[in-house]
Amino acid sequence: MYIYIKCFIFMIGIKFSKCKMENPKTMSVVINKESSLLEDYIQIKEPLATISGAFTKVTVEYRCTEDKFVGVEVVADTNLDVSQKLFQKVWRCHKSNELSVIKLKKVKLKLPPEVAYNYNAFNKHVTVTSRSKVRIWMLDNDLWSSCFRQRNCYTKSSVKVSYDVQISPPFSRPYYKPYKQCKTWGWDIVAMITFDIIPTCPCEEETIEAIKYPVVLGGDAYGVYRQFRPYNNPDLERTRQDQIARPMFTLSIWLYILEYCRGPSMLCSIMHHFTWNGQFKSIMLLLTPEGRIHIQIENIQRQHTAGLSYFSIPKNQWVRLILQFQIQTWRLVVNYGENFKEILETEYRHPGEPILYDDAKDLFTFGGSEYMQSFKGYIGQATIYRNKIIEPRNIPMPSKFHPMFELKLTRREEKCSKYLEWVSSRITAHKDRYIYSAQKKTCRHPFVKMVQSAIDYDNLTTLPTCKLARKKNNRYRKQVDRIVKKMVSDGEEVDFNQIADLLYQNATAALDERLDNIRDAFPVLKQAACYGNMDAMYTISVILNNGIYIKADEIQSQAYLMLAALDNHRLAALALGHKHRYGTDGVTEDWEQSYRYYKFVADTTNADKERHKDTDVYTESIRLTDEVAIHEQTDEDGDIFHWLTFQAKQGVLSAQNRIGRALFWGQQGLKRNLATAVEYFKMSAETGDAQSQYDYGIVLLRGQGVKKTIQAGLMSYTRQQSENPAAINAIVLARMHLAELIKLLSSMSRHIECNPPLDKALNYFMYAAARGQMDAGVAVAFQTIKGTSRQPRNVYTAVEWARFIAEKNPSIGLALRKALHAYRKGKSDVSLFYYALAADAGLEVGSFNNAWLCEENKDGITSFIEKECVWSRYNLSTQREPQFVDPYALLKMGDYYWYGCEGVRDSKLAASYYAEAAKKHDPQALFNLGFMIEEGVEVPRKHLRDLRVPERFISNNITLLEYLYTRCKDSHKSEAYVPCSIALWRVQALAFWTKYQIAIKITSFTGIASTTALSVYVLVRTHLRSHIDRTDSI
Repeated sequence: MYIYIKCFIFMIGIKFSKCKMENPKTMSVVINKESSLLEDYIQIKEPLATISGAFTKVTVEYRCTEDKFVGVEVVADTNLDVSQKLFQKVWRCHKSNELSVIKLKKVKLKLPPEVAYNYNAFNKHVTVTSRSKVRIWMLDNDLWSSCFRQRNCYTKSSVKVSYDVQISPPFSRPYYKPYKQCKTWGWDIVAMITFDIIPTCPCEEETIEAIKYPVVLGGDAYGVYRQFRPYNNPDLERTRQDQIARPMFTLSIWLYILEYCRGPSMLCSIMHHFTWNGQFKSIMLLLTPEGRIHIQIENIQRQHTAGLSYFSIPKNQWVRLILQFQIQTWRLVVNYGENFKEILETEYRHPGEPILYDDAKDLFTFGGSEYMQSFKGYIGQATIYRNKIIEPRNIPMPSKFHPMFELKLTRREEKCSKYLEWVSSRITAHKDRYIYSAQKKTCRHPFVKMVQSAIDYDNLTTLPTCKLARKKNNRYRKQVDRIVKKMVSDGEEVDFNQIADLLYQNATAALDERLDNIRDAFPVLKQAACYGNMDAMYTISVILNNGIYIKADEIQSQAYLMLAALDNHRLAALALGHKHRYGTDGVTEDWEQSYRYYKFVADTTNADKERHKDTDVYTESIRLTDEVAIHEQTDEDGDIFHWLTFQAKQGVLSAQNRIGRALFWGQQGLKRNLATAVEYFKMSAETGDAQSQYDYGIVLLRGQGVKKTIQAGLMSYTRQQSENPAAINAIVLARMHLAELIKLLSSMSRHIECNPPLDKALNYFMYAAARGQMDAGVAVAFQTIKGTSRQPRNVYTAVEWARFIAEKNPSIGLALRKALHAYRKGKSDVSLFYYALAADAGLEVGSFNNAWLCEENKDGITSFIEKECVWSRYNLSTQREPQFVDPYALLKMGDYYWYGCEGVRDSKLAASYYAEAAKKHDPQALFNLGFMIEEGVEVPRKHLRDLRVPERFISNNITLLEYLYTRCKDSHKSEAYVPCSIALWRVQALAFWTKYQIAIKITSFTGIASTTALSVYVLVRTHLRSHIDRTDSI
């Protein structure tokens, strides 16, 4: 009975399969061969649970009632979760005269090496599998040809069985070896080398954190450039390339928008994709002036189309924008509001040609670029999920401690708004008080007022008012209240910018007097910052970052820094670039993000230098350890300035040139004064000096400090050429520069017209930049961050050139001059504060002098600074390019690691710092290296070769010490002569002892023995003689 029920169930299954021929159900059943002699059936005798190796055998039992095809195949999911056919074998089943005959066939399941064997030198590509199956099927002859082409024989078969199996994991499989070949002698060696190696997949950027730390966007042409790389894994890369015309990705980006599109621009950028020569690609995420999202794509025909959202992005709050892109459809989701529970959503399907999107080609920029401006605000975070669609609910929210939330931008805006409302109320109150100031300060009786206005009864409606009530003000707000009151009483229009400037000036004046006034000045600076004074914002940032008399708060310091950079403050932008360059003060290290800030300052530096400001000064890198340079500094009341002025008026050419250039650029501690400088240029030009005529001609042509006169400028070039050959040389030099410029421009024009590679133009820019041409340096940075058609992009070169030009900005020179003047006046604390302003902006000399002042610690100035300011500043100073680093800073860092300051001792690092200082010909570094060798430390040979120590001296410590101390003694620094000479004599004495110690010992022993014997002889003889004398006397 049981056998008939089982047969009935099987027959129902067969009929069901025939009804659903297009996709029959897979049946993992074993048919009882006695159930029916009239039906086809197939099965594996003793199915396997695991397949290991390349030649696992299975036995197939089958019976066919007609001529048919029988197949065995192995399928499994590989790394990409894609089902692949790993093995297939097909043979013919011929109809048997006896239906009861069961046929058997043994089949070797020959799997590919990557799924059959372990990893070794002969099988380097190993694949992990899952959901593996062994499938057997029987197919009619008329279906064979179509299913063979379509590779779906198992699907079309009506008689089939599937067995779940497991393919052994990679490291449980046998090792691959050459099949049916004689092994060479090297095979075993290679196999042994790779026997214990476990291969690891390279890190793949499937989820790219494009923006990790909030970036400031000022509504201009600056943003963060990114270039995504192809996959290293060939399977992933093949999938990515297959999706170029069928794009699939998810973008999550956090925005804080203050203004949509500034100026005449119709669209501003959130993110866009473009080539190195400015051709836009898919995908472009833009904003309209109304705040609507504009999504632009490029299809395979190179045509651009766009879609527009029906909603606008909310301003003045953090919002999360999610863009899901799947083939021809994109979906846009915006989360905003309290706890980001409010949702805006739209979806669009592109009806045209397939979209072209290659994320591993060309550049992405988050924010603006030279081709498109950005919105004004911040990008807090941006994440791209490549080749996958992620639902918004599955994208994790950033931590509440993420910097974009800890900046507390909305809270700060609300506090400033309340403060400004209070100021507006005070303005109204003072205006009302001013209107009634002519009236008596006490209330008049209404009856008296009625009598006085009896003639004109219409005035009865205007009753007298009492004196305005005085609201008690916060003591830190009294200052702004006095400023507002004075403006109103003087009849001036109240200008918030003027109030901010006055508050900032009062605060800095208090700080210039004594730094401990910072506690009272700090609230005033915050008030000025609320008015939008960027200098006040930057000053607050430095105070909070270093903890100067105020508790240090890095995140709030960063907030003020970003607020200042939002309105293009030069020092704030430099500080942000510096922090991202080195990853300091809790900011992520990101060179491309630092380039965004450096590039802005570099672009403005040349214009800032040409634009005359009385506060601008030349950026002079004077170290406090250089007493000669400090002595040469002066000011308008200094003795040096008065002496040079006197000599210049007496006709001394050198004094005229020196004071003219100092006043023109604001050098040597003098304020910039173009008008006076031009007068000195004119005086020196009248002497016939070629260089002076050249300088005077330049200022006349440019109209700097004098009315622009082209004719007079040209005459200054050519004056007295026949009498003064030097003038001709100046003109020839100018014409040579002009010729180079013409050559460069012609190269650029050919690029614009014919579009050849920019490499030749880039070489000209490099040539000019290396010789001090700032615009050329900016061009080098601009081109190397993008690359060309032949040269790949070089982020390091771009950042360094942009920083090099940016640090010449006059805004830095003012901070350095104030610091130096305070130091010369003996105010070490004030000097330390202004050097901290320069150090936070990343200026190397600012970090160096800041560290030196902290190390000197005059009057205990470090006691009011919360952050450590010696080793951290010296360390930052040494991170710059070697030509900018002072050897003293290298020596201090060498001492830091040699003596184990703060518990960190590393003799190798100490030796590397000493070696770098020694390469700058510092005798102290040579002495320290010698001392380390005497202490038994082995200095790496690399450092000694960098110091050009001959090989014959390196092998022996004595000869090496003699060489180092000799170079130290012969140094240009005279103070090194005595200690280095003593050390050299001691080493020479030690060398002499080592070489001749046996002879010295023998000689010494012989001398001592001889002396002892002679002494004994003299004593004995003297004793005997005295004894004889006594005997004779008796």
